[in-house]
Amino acid sequence: TNENMLSASQNGAISLYYNNNVKLETTASGIDVTGHTETDTLNVSGISTFQGNVHLGDNDRLRIGDGNDLELYHDGTDDLIRSFGTTLKITGTRVVVNNAANNANQAVFTAGGSVALYHNASKKFETTSSGIDVTGHTETDTLNVSGISTFQDNVKLTTDNKRLIFGDNDDLEIFHNGVSNYIVSNTGTFNIKSPAFQFFTASSSTGWVRLFHGNSTRFETTGAGVTIAGSATATSFVK
Repeated sequence: TNENMLSASQNGAISLYYNNNVKLETTASGIDVTGHTETDTLNVSGISTFQGNVHLGDNDRLRIGDGNDLELYHDGTDDLIRSFGTTLKITGTRVVVNNAANNANQAVFTAGGSVALYHNASKKFETTSSGIDVTGHTETDTLNVSGISTFQDNVKLTTDNKRLIFGDNDDLEIFHNGVSNYIVSNTGTFNIKSPAFQFFTASSSTGWVRLFHGNSTRFETTGAGVTIAGSATATSFVK
């Protein structure tokens, strides 16, 4: 007789107690529960408002959509967002993906602007209004360029027998085979055009020049002049 178990007020609240403490009370807008609530199933037909954390255990899922189209959960090891709809869309004026410590960018998506990708908090890839901007080394198995390529530094082929190939049918090749350097013209006539044309040795010093016919030397410069193997024909000689 000295503890309340249930109280009911006309035109007012009905209260349920535990050890003389109110645990459930009806209100003008619904019910008010004090403490932990445990239920096997909870169906809410209106808006749910939470003012604290929502805690789900491993593999307990937050399911969204009439057909459970979107799921968010932790499987004990990984965190998963699973979309079973047509498209998973993430929208925002600026969408940022950070590391676990939330102190470094991994990806930044800016509406109407760039997409930036990072490595160890350093920007490595960024889209621009004219294409992309890459900071550092780029490695790709195949690169197809449909427009003009502009290089502001060396173009380096680091492996022997890798070739610069020109033409629809690989008509011209430039390469190093591990011993010698080659310029190979596979079709047509090989033309070299320049206002002035000079050959130099690797040390830029002078040396001999040989002209061949059928793999045989026919003309060779020497320290004293030239040596001709075979006959020489000319319309005239000037001494």
